[in-house]
Amino acid sequence: MLCGSRNGLLVFRPTFLTCVYFFVCNPLTIRSPVNPGIVCGIFSHPPTKDYRLLFVHRRLLCKPEEGFDFEYFLYSLRGQFWRKLGDFPYRPNPHAPPTILNGALHWVVNPYWRNENYIPPCSNSIITFNMDTEEFRSIRHPGLIECPTRNVHECFQFFQMKGKLAFCSGSSSGIFVWFWVLEDYENWIWEKRYFVNLDWDLKHYPFDTRSLLSDSGIKLVDIQNDELLFDWDSRGVFTYNLRD
Repeated sequence: MLCGSRNGLLVFRPTFLTCVYFFVCNPLTIRSPVNPGIVCGIFSHPPTKDYRLLFVHRRLLCKPEEGFDFEYFLYSLRGQFWRKLGDFPYRPNPHAPPTILNGALHWVVNPYWRNENYIPPCSNSIITFNMDTEEFRSIRHPGLIECPTRNVHECFQFFQMKGKLAFCSGSSSGIFVWFWVLEDYENWIWEKRYFVNLDWDLKHYPFDTRSLLSDSGIKLVDIQNDELLFDWDSRGVFTYNLRD
């Protein structure tokens, strides 16, 4: 599975998380520092121009005083060595690469837990990693109210729009999508920009009836000239005019 790219370099990870190898192309095979874990991002370190991999490992804690659940490592492609960063209570969503902007990596916190009590609250639903200071931070997602259920965090996505950080959130049914733009990065002030209603007559759009996500699974591809391009799982690729 492709889990990240930067300046022509591609990072692949195995489908099964028990495998301890990851692949960086133009080809390079790297052994993970601990098992199990995943590479959650690749970036170019600005001061040194060194390409680095960010790796997260879930620790199995027996006592609360042993620290946080997740520990992070950095791999230097130039020096070809791992370096431990430290612990953090959350990990990124492994199904989407980070959005890199303003010297930081941005993810939605991993929302895929069987028990909703283990899904982080809205106030800690976004992770950022500063590439210079190597510091993590957890922040709330756009919106002033708590989500009715934390499982809707599965519908969150980050992307770039005209040089700004943008965010989209969908309903659990997958037919309503809201788009936010971060107007003030330093103070984390968002503006709700678009609302998309995808409550269409879906009989016009054939889909794979074997899919359990036939009415959801919307993935944003791009926004250009007020045209939204998105992939609707098992139905196809669509455009939507945001000015209408």
